[in-house]
Amino acid sequence: EIPWDILSSIPSNDQKLYFLTSIINYGLNLIMPERSIKVHPNDRPWVNSNLKSLINRRQKAFASGNVTLFKMLRNKVNRERKRCRKSYYQSKVHNLRNTNPRDWWREVKQLCGTSKLNNKSVKDRLHQDLWQETDINLSNKIKMFL
Repeated sequence: EIPWDILSSIPSNDQKLYFLTSIINYGLNLIMPERSIKVHPNDRPWVNSNLKSLINRRQKAFASGNVTLFKMLRNKVNRERKRCRKSYYQSKVHNLRNTNPRDWWREVKQLCGTSKLNNKSVKDRLHQDLWQETDINLSNKIKMFL
């Protein structure tokens, strides 16, 4: 239960806003806590943490010279890789097949590894005269243009 009567006793509006946002943030953190994940740009889109842990275990078995464990983990990695690719296809690409052909082909090419994501900055697309501008000056020029 939130004691709303405290809001009336807070003198300034800034403090009231701070109190209210802290209550909202606390509630949101209870309902939807933030999670941090590592994203590796060279990984295929279907690679998940379970597959990566299996690959690490397989590589450790290979490095230690344990052939039987390595072969067992090699087979597990291959089965898990196939399962991950299948579930990725069913969740992403299969649904796109009935919509836009361009989006479907983009996902298929990414799945096959034939296309790379475009990570160009917005500044790379600007005219050469604007490359040396600071972000503040650039935003001011855009505002003046609009």
